[in-house]
Amino acid sequence: MESQGDLNRLSPGQVRAFASALHQRAQQRKSRAVNAVMADLGYSEKGVSFTDEIQEPFEAEDFDGDISPTPWSTTQQARREGRFKGMVVSRMVGTRDRAEKLVDPTNVTLLNMSAALERKRDRNIIGVIGGVGGIFGNAYEVDEHDDVSVVTFPDTQKIPYDYNNFHRGKADGVAPPSQTPTVFTRNKIARGKILLDASFYADMTENLPVVMLEETDLQNYCTSEETINKDYATHDLANLERLRNGEIGVYKGLRFVKVAKGLLPKVPGQSNRWYLPFFYPDVMLYKERPLVKTRVEEIQNMRWRWGAYYEAQRGTLRREDKGMVWIEVER
Repeated sequence: MESQGDLNRLSPGQVRAFASALHQRAQQRKSRAVNAVMADLGYSEKGVSFTDEIQEPFEAEDFDGDISPTPWSTTQQARREGRFKGMVVSRMVGTRDRAEKLVDPTNVTLLNMSAALERKRDRNIIGVIGGVGGIFGNAYEVDEHDDVSVVTFPDTQKIPYDYNNFHRGKADGVAPPSQTPTVFTRNKIARGKILLDASFYADMTENLPVVMLEETDLQNYCTSEETINKDYATHDLANLERLRNGEIGVYKGLRFVKVAKGLLPKVPGQSNRWYLPFFYPDVMLYKERPLVKTRVEEIQNMRWRWGAYYEAQRGTLRREDKGMVWIEVER
């Protein structure tokens, strides 16, 4: 016979099954942003934060003779810190019978909670301008004395909306056109690649650079004269059409990651301009500590109806700024 406590909540085994189904379903589907960064969705170490070292590149040296002079030197470095914050998804389900069905991976409430968890991951990874953490937030930097400072993203890593320095014929001395494209174009990709070449990760990663964008930006790129006109370059128009239709995500050495409308931030003070992040996946670290607290039980102040509660912790860290570019576009 069940105890009174068992009548008010599911058994520990059922709760674990619910949490496992929710977490695994979210991992299988994944958020769009998680696929574009270095993500650890099962972080288990203790603490309220995690850190990553920032190092400047150094070179190997030649020497003559049989014995190396061993030129020891200190690597210039600092640390950046990602801080964990809580993340919760909860829902009232009504009766105990409905609560018991949450262990089914096809249950609609479970799927809805999983989708909410994925969207929250996207928002956490992308971040907001002026906030802390994420692609667009400020970064915490820790020096050798363990003093913490807030680092804002440098303007030198931003590409303005009217950038057109790689217009057609520039190498032949042709003057730029009087009308400059202000949407997402090959011109801005070219400038972004030049900026990313200065990144510590340019020679350290085999991952292709990523651009996050919305459907409007993708359609602007795929219909731009620079992209479709064969006079600019030899094109594989069949694959371009596949990219436009969402059948492929890699084109011309670049990964296109389409995110939900409204996640990418507007340029401050502008009503029709947005930033698109262009970066190496290795530059962004996302860590999630799952299963912090899970409950499936009757809720007293909800007239003893049953509710499901899942709590996790997450933190996002931008490892360096040279491996990240913000591209400004009009829509």
